[in-house]
Amino acid sequence: MLVLQIRGKDIDDDRVTCTGAQVATVLDFIAAVPALTGGDWYAGAVDGLGAQLTEYEDLEPILVPALADLLHRIRNIPQLLDGVFALVPRHEIPRLTGNCFSADGPMEPLIHNALVEIKAFGTSFVEVYTDQPSLITVVQQRFGGEVRKVETQPAT
Repeated sequence: MLVLQIRGKDIDDDRVTCTGAQVATVLDFIAAVPALTGGDWYAGAVDGLGAQLTEYEDLEPILVPALADLLHRIRNIPQLLDGVFALVPRHEIPRLTGNCFSADGPMEPLIHNALVEIKAFGTSFVEVYTDQPSLITVVQQRFGGEVRKVETQPAT
């Protein structure tokens, strides 16, 4: 599994990281990658300053009925403090890797069957997890950032 850590300066040259606009920009870019069509987006543990996203605050993944609507709403949040967004193959239920579903949780993917998982870590960074090296390459070419390998727990 690979993870790409992106900071605000990589996204829009801002010293602040995880503004709503930055997270929405990364999600929008990833959602447009042709290899990722045909899945369902989930969001959870979303917490932001002035956020009106109560339906996604739960510490569990919630199906996103319209990604464009969610992206529009995220763009208006000054600062995301937490948030997990994942693309899961269509008609599959997200399978959690453990008991903690929050970007503040383990520094590893939180959903076993996610095609891609994006975490907003307060003012630190946006992380993109996937087992698809070509996706990491495309996202890194667009935004920059640092790539590292992470060990994952086997699916149960």
